[in-house]
Amino acid sequence: MSQIEAVAPTMTARQEQIMDLLRHRGFYATAELAAVLDVSDMTVRRDLRPLAAQGAVRVVHGGVGLPHSGIYTTGFFSRVTAESDGKRAIAEKALRFIRPGDAVVIDAGTTCLALAQALPSSFAGKIVTHSVPVLQRTLSLPAACTIGLGGELLHDSHAFVGDSAVATLTDLRANTAFVGVAALDPDGLYMERELERPIKSAVMRCAEKVVVLASASKIGRTALVRLGALESMDVLITDAAVPTALRRDLRAAGVELVRATG
Repeated sequence: MSQIEAVAPTMTARQEQIMDLLRHRGFYATAELAAVLDVSDMTVRRDLRPLAAQGAVRVVHGGVGLPHSGIYTTGFFSRVTAESDGKRAIAEKALRFIRPGDAVVIDAGTTCLALAQALPSSFAGKIVTHSVPVLQRTLSLPAACTIGLGGELLHDSHAFVGDSAVATLTDLRANTAFVGVAALDPDGLYMERELERPIKSAVMRCAEKVVVLASASKIGRTALVRLGALESMDVLITDAAVPTALRRDLRAAGVELVRATG
């Protein structure tokens, strides 16, 4: 019997609703959960206490998620909760680049996961991904056709990498690729390690349009591995106040800049 099943008989109707919401999206800010349930923050916190005590949820500063042992490792869960409002705002803006029936590639990473979580349950297009949490999310999208890219599993990033994943992408053509980055500055897009560059590059090559999703902490920074020039993307969606010089460089590179506000 799972932890959720074990506590279910003692749940109130609102606690059941909280669990349903978390199964759907994985994490909610406390204030957002209160707004969805139309109750006060204090009421939400009171509902969460017994769920947390029984291990059904994990409460962190400002929010609540499902226990990482069930879905995420501790490190990945921490990244999911970081800048969560901004990532959700970015995801909502990204939805405008997805039409009904589109084929989309969704990269690994927590901002791309926020996009997958924002997809409506009625989405009937095609989803290609090497992200385990995104694949998990697609179980709640029964009308969608999902293609998972297999390979070597990276536990810390919850994603598959390697030649087999890249080879599958060479035979696919998508409308849009949604890509996450570790950093972005006037010289281009960056990631933390070489191991993931082949799969990210293949994701970008297989789509007609590349949309980069970058939360505020990624803007104006560099990281160890350069993924590509600014020209390698078509759209940048960020919740950051982009510096004037970088805005000018993006415009010169033909990149559409979309500002999201959390």
